[in-house]
Amino acid sequence: SLTPVILNTEDNELENQLNVYPNPINDSFTVELATHQSNVSVKLYNVMGELLLQRNIENHLLKIDISDLSTGIYLLEITDVKDNRVIKRLSKL
Repeated sequence: SLTPVILNTEDNELENQLNVYPNPINDSFTVELATHQSNVSVKLYNVMGELLLQRNIENHLLKIDISDLSTGIYLLEITDVKDNRVIKRLSKL
């Protein structure tokens, strides 16, 4: 049987300020932060764990075109300078 492990009981500041849309995705999606933060890293992985792209959010918005990627499930990892990390599951149509 699996036992859940709690790694962090604090609210993730980054997750509370983050919006990723649309999901599911046709050609592109937007990562939006409620407040301006510098050095926020955005990484997109396929389900095999291969890094497909890496970008930094320069302002509070980042639009990413994935029209060249195949239909399927992808994982988006967003990390801020305080090492808060959020992982979102994205579906590409």
